[in-house]
Amino acid sequence: MNTFYGPGGQPNFHQVREVGFNGEPVPEPLTIMGAGVAIAFGASFKRKLAKKATK
Repeated sequence: MNTFYGPGGQPNFHQVREVGFNGEPVPEPLTIMGAGVAIAFGASFKRKLAKKATK
């Protein structure tokens, strides 16, 4: 961070050049919901196929 001084030696403004982020990426809620819907659809489809095979 750099501090720039104005007239009278008072800080005029600060400048931030780089910002670093440390952490793990988090999936979006829509991605999690879509995965849940896909699993539910697959399980439902599998049950329907199993019922047809037993008839």
